[in-house]
Amino acid sequence: MTNDDINTAWVEETLRLMREQGLTQEQLANKLDISGSAFSHWMKGRRKPKYEDIIKISEVLGVPVTYLTSPNDTDVALTAKERKLIADIRGLHDKAALTAKELKLVKDIRALNDESQQVILKMVHLLSKSNHK
Repeated sequence: MTNDDINTAWVEETLRLMREQGLTQEQLANKLDISGSAFSHWMKGRRKPKYEDIIKISEVLGVPVTYLTSPNDTDVALTAKERKLIADIRGLHDKAALTAKELKLVKDIRALNDESQQVILKMVHLLSKSNHK
């Protein structure tokens, strides 16, 4: 992967995560304690953030820094709903790395429409509760 690929990847993933979390560029810039124009320059490729800035972005967005710098199939950024599902399946509430089985589950669930995802979430929640009795 070239530096240009990394720059493109972090911008694309940051934008996706911002949409998912309902954040504007201005809101994320405020959370990062930088100006909106500086953040805009990063997003448009006019300037490159320092690695420390990428780390801060990943922390604010709740993903591993490697997800922004080198996204791949083994490093998936999870939505809150997906974290809850994995936690219910595991019976844990942590952010440990996903197993291959959990990664496949997340990918399969992402392929479903919202209604089907809700059905799966309810089923997993019910199964999780019955296993903890």
